[in-house]
Amino acid sequence: MKLKTAVMIVLTGVLLIGVLSVARAAPPVQDEGPGQEYVVQADDWLSKLADKFYGDIFAYPAIVEGTNAMAAEDDSYTSIDNPDLIEIGQKLWIPNLALDEEAMMAAKSGTEAMAEEADASLSTSYALPGEGVFPEGVAYNPANGKFYVGSTGDGTLYEGDVASGEVTVFSEGGADGRTTAIGMKVGASGNLWVAGGGAGQMFVYNTTDGSLVATYTTPEVEQTFINDVTLAPDGAAYFTDSFRPILFKINKVESGEAESWLDFTGTVLEYSEGFNLNGIAATADGRYLLTVHSPTGNLYRIDTTSKEVSLIDTGGAELTAGDGILLIGDTLYVSRNSFGEIVPVTLSEDYSTGTAGEAFTDPSLIFPTTIAQVDDSLLVVNSQFNNRGGTPELPFSVSRIPLPN
Repeated sequence: MKLKTAVMIVLTGVLLIGVLSVARAAPPVQDEGPGQEYVVQADDWLSKLADKFYGDIFAYPAIVEGTNAMAAEDDSYTSIDNPDLIEIGQKLWIPNLALDEEAMMAAKSGTEAMAEEADASLSTSYALPGEGVFPEGVAYNPANGKFYVGSTGDGTLYEGDVASGEVTVFSEGGADGRTTAIGMKVGASGNLWVAGGGAGQMFVYNTTDGSLVATYTTPEVEQTFINDVTLAPDGAAYFTDSFRPILFKINKVESGEAESWLDFTGTVLEYSEGFNLNGIAATADGRYLLTVHSPTGNLYRIDTTSKEVSLIDTGGAELTAGDGILLIGDTLYVSRNSFGEIVPVTLSEDYSTGTAGEAFTDPSLIFPTTIAQVDDSLLVVNSQFNNRGGTPELPFSVSRIPLPN
């Protein structure tokens, strides 16, 4: 859709603008009253508006919920069915969160309502300590039975034991200049790789003693968001940047600047205003990288030898708001954060086509972002990005849900 008629928004995911810079700006002072009208302008997207009105890019679900609540009573307001897009000229409602919190809680999404029924779920829930965690990434280390989760709030890294359920702080927020933690993976050597979001950095930690192994920088630009990471069989690490059309690569566990390995400019993978690439996964043989473009839901295949980028034909599968992805055998699991579900996509032998299966969810899921495999189950992060600016359900958690048969 052309930018002059529609404006991409951020989900996420992640889903973010100039996200989590080293120092977060103080929120603007809103006018007194329950809220205000706003007409969408060119180059607007929801997280940008959340940053403008609340000083918090993660608070954009409040605008979605507030606008839909107004639209139910006044048809001059837009009903936002798909939060991937807002269009120029649409009339939105910007709630005053400080005065309208009760109304916002009454406008809970279906995903949140499902979470209230978690007692009936077959899932296991791992509680994370802290009141402002808003977790995003998760990684599992089968060698020690531990999983790792990062806070988007202050960069705290947590370590959890899948057997006992105990979760402790692995690395304090702010340590090593890490002000946020997004996607993460554990490699064969036991090192934990962490994407550094809006700081444009990457970090590597020793999971045995928690020590910092290496840090990486990327060229300084106005907007960056190092979002997710995958590890290839040869040990190379690849990182997506949701704002900058560059795929970064790291070959050595040695501090320095990450390689700008692939520029998507001129390829079939087109970047536009707002949030773009999110999750990434390497195939078992390392021949291809698979990634999801959140606003469109398109899946792409990247040849690690030729750097050729191609669109994976999914027959129009609905994968918008695609966040974390996980490849198990020939099935790619795509977490659709704002939809509160995970979609399995069965891929062809050469990963050029895919067929989406039935989406699945769990009552415990609240805006699920990333996923990791533990035996015949999935660890799913409950980011609660839809509760930023409101009242999150404490404790923050990671769900363990069974893989569908």
